[in-house]
Amino acid sequence: MRTAIEQSYRMEVHSDVGRAIVLNRLESYANGFAITIEPLPKNTRTLAQNRTYWQWLGLISDHTGYDTRWLDNHYRTQYLEPRVEVRFGNLEHIYPSTRELSVEVMSTLMQHVSMDAGTLGVVLPLYDYEELAERVA
Repeated sequence: MRTAIEQSYRMEVHSDVGRAIVLNRLESYANGFAITIEPLPKNTRTLAQNRTYWQWLGLISDHTGYDTRWLDNHYRTQYLEPRVEVRFGNLEHIYPSTRELSVEVMSTLMQHVSMDAGTLGVVLPLYDYEELAERVA
């Protein structure tokens, strides 16, 4: 007797061509499986926040010598709440990607990065928090 196994994969596609490719591949793999496609959650971090965050990580990287990916992982594990999943019988802490964060949570993460940069003596370009507050309200 077969047992149902639920697996989920998260994939973001931002172009019509990419969507067509993904849908064609899904059709070829879907034989006997149910596939659910859901829209991305609203109010995720802005592109301006993402651009500024990675710019800041680049400046901190230049100052410290740490790779930007390492810094991103460091700040996410330091300041974000993980979700706990069981994978292959082991509990794992999974920290969210910045693209999964709400505008508010991304703003808080950026404030932590900004304070850390200040303690390192790294001068970061300003981010327009007032514009962000208007967008969120």
